Amino acid sequence: MKKIIAWIMFFIQALCVFSLPAYADADNTSGSAEEILEIIVKYKPGRSPDAAYFADDENNISNGSENTESEPLLVQLSSEEEAKAVLAELQQDENIEYAEPNYKLYADAVSTDPLFDKQWGLENVGQTVEGVEGTAGIDIRAKEALRETYFDNGGVTVAVIDGGIDLNHPDLKDNIFVNTGEIAGDKRDNDGNGCDDDVNGWDFVEVTNQPTNDDENDVHGTHVAGIIAAALNGEGVQGVAPHAKILPLKIMKNSVGTVYNAIQAIDYAEKMGAQIANCSWSLPNYSAALEYAMEHSNILFVCSAGNNGNNLAQEERYPASFGLPNVISVAFTDNRGELHEMSNYGKNVDIAAPGVSIYSTVPVIAGSEENGVAERKYAYLSGSSMAAPFVAGAVALIKGHENNLSAIDVKKKIMESATKMNALSGYSSPSSLNQSTLYVIFRRSTIAFFTID
Repeated sequence: MKKIIAWIMFFIQALCVFSLPAYADADNTSGSAEEILEIIVKYKPGRSPDAAYFADDENNISNGSENTESEPLLVQLSSEEEAKAVLAELQQDENIEYAEPNYKLYADAVSTDPLFDKQWGLENVGQTVEGVEGTAGIDIRAKEALRETYFDNGGVTVAVIDGGIDLNHPDLKDNIFVNTGEIAGDKRDNDGNGCDDDVNGWDFVEVTNQPTNDDENDVHGTHVAGIIAAALNGEGVQGVAPHAKILPLKIMKNSVGTVYNAIQAIDYAEKMGAQIANCSWSLPNYSAALEYAMEHSNILFVCSAGNNGNNLAQEERYPASFGLPNVISVAFTDNRGELHEMSNYGKNVDIAAPGVSIYSTVPVIAGSEENGVAERKYAYLSGSSMAAPFVAGAVALIKGHENNLSAIDVKKKIMESATKMNALSGYSSPSSLNQSTLYVIFRRSTIAFFTID
């Protein structure tokens, strides 16, 4: 145990001062074994590596210091054999809340390449999108809801825990969160949160104050942000909650991230006052660290259910399969109201929302200005990654209108406002209550989703 404690003491990492290895691609999404070289460890309240050391070896401290909440620690090992041995011993230590591999997580998007008339998810009048004729009314009725909540959502912050975001995109730049506790450019941590000059969020991959896209092909985070809160500014596209603020928290590179980065981002989002977090990614491995971070947060997490075409009662996917009261898990439908064949469904999947051929913001290509118009500011993407931000945007509208509601209250308001959607029958779990169209009531208006739980 002394050797293990020495490892932990050496690798204790502050919130914003440690860079994890970058991953090249996202090809391990089926739950197959991953190489273990990093371990996430969290000690129980009042315990610490020092306290555990003496309790184990000297037998003279039982409860450690005061009953304080410890930060999750990241331990790097030099070989998988050593990592497995350390993990096995840590999991037997009664001082430890959890110890587990630092699992990878994956973006839930499917690329389908080409402003309001393209956004069938906001208003579907039967228009043809990428060759598929839609069914009128299969949308979230955003125009009606926005009329009733137009000025209500400006103070709501949505954390986009994702890849990088184009902070200068013309449809996003005015809706990017600004940390007023920081003085830009002075290279100091003015607000004392451990991150220097974090004016517009944080990059947990490279450990910098620039949570931006890596290159023109890093589109996922920018696309998600646009669905939530692209500005209502007379150009481009419109987000579901066009006056909400986006807090960019970068945890993925090349659409692959880690649980450790995700739990750091959750802690940061809470400190910055975010009430909603969009998590358009998932992982096949159960993570006690991720579940603990979400369960002990006041944030409402809107999470993609995944794109494996599976019944989650048989093959689980996380965070959806945690079944937490402050998590909304989202499947995806096409513009005819049909659940897409790649969408996961079943146990703990709460809602289906538009997710096929969704038109939204993508990074502007540097140096591509011609006649004053930049190329490739918008594109179609598909997947449950695109469905989740529709729900996150709707939650922002609700919170903007009734800010006193808790995360559980908002989820309850959504789930109790359902009526039947026959097209989604047959996708429910054995414990289902309904297969229905969700109507979120805003005074006289509605936003519609499709519940499949």
